[in-house]
Amino acid sequence: MKNLVIILMITGLLLSNTVIANDIDVNQDGQTGIPEAIYSLKVAAGMSESVPSNRHSLDAADGDPKDALYVDNDGKIIIKNKLEIKRYDVTLTNTEIDLGKQLQDLLRKYQNIRVQLPENSTWTWNQTISVYEDHTLQIWGTGTTDVNTISVTINMTEQKYRVVGGIENRYPARSQVFKNGHLYIRLVHVVETINDDRPINREKHTALFSTYDDGARIDFLFSKAWTTENLCCFGGGRGFGHISFGHTYHYMNDSCTVRDTVYSVSTDNGWDFDSQGGIVSNHLITQGKAVEFQRDPKIKYLYGGVISELPGDGAYVDAPLHIQGNILSEGDICIGKCD
Repeated sequence: MKNLVIILMITGLLLSNTVIANDIDVNQDGQTGIPEAIYSLKVAAGMSESVPSNRHSLDAADGDPKDALYVDNDGKIIIKNKLEIKRYDVTLTNTEIDLGKQLQDLLRKYQNIRVQLPENSTWTWNQTISVYEDHTLQIWGTGTTDVNTISVTINMTEQKYRVVGGIENRYPARSQVFKNGHLYIRLVHVVETINDDRPINREKHTALFSTYDDGARIDFLFSKAWTTENLCCFGGGRGFGHISFGHTYHYMNDSCTVRDTVYSVSTDNGWDFDSQGGIVSNHLITQGKAVEFQRDPKIKYLYGGVISELPGDGAYVDAPLHIQGNILSEGDICIGKCD
């Protein structure tokens, strides 16, 4: 690999010295991706880990985006021209390795990923993954868009915990979606049998799938989930996320003996002063006995032309929902027809 020349900007002034990064391995056999490349650039330039980066770019010291250094999904360095990150498509076949581990390995290399799981395959997912800031992870089962013919099963079995204040708190999280991240799950059957009766972890992430910051999104489409834990939650930081369901079935697993109710969506009420929340787009979700939405004003529901703090309370909008450009003096956003 040819040497790469990195021109550093410090406080807006171009230094006369250039840093020669000899043989930076930003694209080892076409596999190494964004985080490794950025890290290699930092090391080669003698930079501190505190230098700002967001997993796909190294910000210029003067804060000017045109002076930033970008790395695309193939590990190529781009200066003054941020390119769209292309999606990396892959079919996983090794069901002996924890699915979470395989997904996290991919997220460390690529920013936009679609993972295909073959028909009639059964997986185990126990490792917690992070969908990093500005990353997209799609998990697709193979088959038609019919929940009655789903053949891809993901089992979640391991009891996990964290010690908080000297007390073991259960920690069911399988994924955490960070700022502007997107987790998309389609055509799979989640079978979670953790059945843990320890108190819930108050720190964050009290469901299997959780958002963490502003713009984080989870889509659960054409899928089924049998769980003993909450399926999704707005958790962790004080951000505002989005959780969407479409043609999804959620039932309490028959093996559940430790609680009377599980939620399709909940909000964490831990160390973050109850300020996390978001929008739930509820399009054709079927909830079984002892499964419901947490009735919490920190969640807004959108479905069938209705905008509501609680599902089904009849706040109806008889026109396509839109937000006007004006902000009222009290700080409220005007929705629909505004005077």
